[in-house]
Amino acid sequence: MAKVRSRRGTEDEREIIDWYLEQGFSLIPIVSGKKRAAVKWEKYQSERASKDQVYQWRFIDGYDLGVVCGRISDNLVVVDFDEPKLYVKCFGKGTERDTLVVMTSKKGRARKRHVYFKAAHSVPTRHFEGVDIQGEGAYVKMPPSAGYDMESWPKQIEKWEGDFTQEILEILTTKGEMEFEPETVCVKELFKPAPIGTRHARLVRQVTWMRMCEVDIAEALQRTLRWNSECDDSKDEGYVEYQINYLYHRKEPYHFKFDEMPRTLYSHEVLEAARAALTTGKPFELLLKAVHQMHSGDDELAKLEWVSLIGSWTVKIKINTWAIGESGTGKSHLKVVILELVPTNLYEKFTSTSPMSLFYYIKKFGEWSLDKKVLYIDEVEASKDTLPILRNLTGQTEIVPRHLSVHDAELIDLTVKGKRAVWFTSVRVIGSDQIQKRFVNTSPDDSVRQSVDVYKLQELIERGEITIDAELNSLVGAMTQIIVEDTADLGVYREYYIAFPLFRQRRLYPIFLATLKTVAKIHHLQRERTEDGRIIATAEDFNMARDMWHALEAVITYRVAGKPLRVYESLTEDPEMAMTHSELAQAIDMGTDQVRRYCKELSERNLINSRRRDGQGRPWEYWRRRQPSALDIEMCDSLEAALDKMTIQQHKLLKNNKIIKCNVKNKKDAVKLKNDALTTELLKWIEEEDKVAS
Repeated sequence: MAKVRSRRGTEDEREIIDWYLEQGFSLIPIVSGKKRAAVKWEKYQSERASKDQVYQWRFIDGYDLGVVCGRISDNLVVVDFDEPKLYVKCFGKGTERDTLVVMTSKKGRARKRHVYFKAAHSVPTRHFEGVDIQGEGAYVKMPPSAGYDMESWPKQIEKWEGDFTQEILEILTTKGEMEFEPETVCVKELFKPAPIGTRHARLVRQVTWMRMCEVDIAEALQRTLRWNSECDDSKDEGYVEYQINYLYHRKEPYHFKFDEMPRTLYSHEVLEAARAALTTGKPFELLLKAVHQMHSGDDELAKLEWVSLIGSWTVKIKINTWAIGESGTGKSHLKVVILELVPTNLYEKFTSTSPMSLFYYIKKFGEWSLDKKVLYIDEVEASKDTLPILRNLTGQTEIVPRHLSVHDAELIDLTVKGKRAVWFTSVRVIGSDQIQKRFVNTSPDDSVRQSVDVYKLQELIERGEITIDAELNSLVGAMTQIIVEDTADLGVYREYYIAFPLFRQRRLYPIFLATLKTVAKIHHLQRERTEDGRIIATAEDFNMARDMWHALEAVITYRVAGKPLRVYESLTEDPEMAMTHSELAQAIDMGTDQVRRYCKELSERNLINSRRRDGQGRPWEYWRRRQPSALDIEMCDSLEAALDKMTIQQHKLLKNNKIIKCNVKNKKDAVKLKNDALTTELLKWIEEEDKVAS
């Protein structure tokens, strides 16, 4: 018999080996004094050696012993600490009373620790600096091998109920003060049937994802049970329910790095209802029905905000919206209501921000984390320093915002990749004209009638006569999700051309087209497709986009909002109905000095006309200057027909405004138009008018 190298003697060794076998361990022989297996050990990952075989390896052949980790050994996993101090930090003294802790001894060196656990599932092997997790596909040497001793002999190996790897990493991070890059998880793979051996890991990640998405635990159970039934190695329902309860009731969810931001997850039934509504129903009517539970009026504005949000994900040109108005007028409320109806991954909401916070947000979540989604900043006056970054974030070009900085003596190069729509609110117009032109104003109705309607809604809600229909809200959210997922990569085709009378404001036509394309995508399940898969935009889509713009004409096309808008809307285009500062102030209940300031602003922007009343020395009076109207946007059969209509529209506009003394400059501007036919026609008219004037 070979010499046995053990302080405990042969009988003690037999007792230890018997205990290992009782634990369900798969044992293998290890070359004495080495860590190399003495046999081809892979077969012992699927079958266990008998007691007689193990006795022969140890007592006759004189080999050391090892244990195969993983499923074959009842999901054995061993945490291998190279540094004893790290072991003490993470587990402290006393761990050996609860589970098996093995010490390895080497002359002149501190003793390493192997801590044994049995997981509730198969654990993959992971290697980190200073510590290894020995799981599936690994083995470790153990007593009674020379140089390996038990700190104590427990009655059993501790059972670990949670996700072993994630919880050990938490301990190593919080107690061991180590840093780990979180595991990246592909969300689209989560609910696909799991390959054999990966079911538990997939379950943990999908349940963690649902918890982060704030899915109700009952709904999470139903989703996971459906998924579990599709897996080849599905578990019984009791096991699935136990894991969901465990994961939902942990203090914090596991720290995975999902490749998508957490979002609202809708039930299978709600998604089916939403798809049916998009196929046969009227999605904009459902949106307004949901909005009106919380917000009164502003119907076309609500539609445009929804279009902006969906368009942020589905069309190239983004519709940035800027609500301007006094506090309490609802400029923030409508935006918040829209956001409450849609999946949470479609937007990011900030109450205030600093110039660098957006870049450090990128550092935390990745360069593409603000791509496509809506970035909502409330009360931007509190964040004036963000205007330079807003200028970059709202550009429609391919220029990528970039920031270089130094942190802890290290150069940081941060870029904000992708494109996104930006929403913000302010009490007044701020920033340069360059910034203002990048936004569509979406200020809410602040009329007396609207205030009365808001009061009625508030009273009905307070008395319980209106309650929030959560199912309707979920339906709108699910519709939004389906539209985004179905149409993000689809183009839109229109068989008609568009006569666009607002062409002088070159920023507007691409935004109108983005509105039209998004409306078509909202109706995509009711629209035909081209051979290459593009959605065909119909006349109905065009009319909806035009009506939206016409209802919001002043704020969209002329960028008038807040108190200046009240002044502008109080004036008519009839010179005989012109009003003085004092008359306007009395009509709209505003200070005369304020009215004077806003009239000056509107005059400088060529939106209103002015003259002395009844001759020189009398007060100034004002009337609205005729402007191109969104109502005049028309569909045409050809480009030539569209240009002809634009010529006629421009003709009428100039004739209508010929009374303006300083109009020559405007007429000269008009000859810069690209179309030769229109230019010739306008030049002829200008010459005739100049002869009359001279």
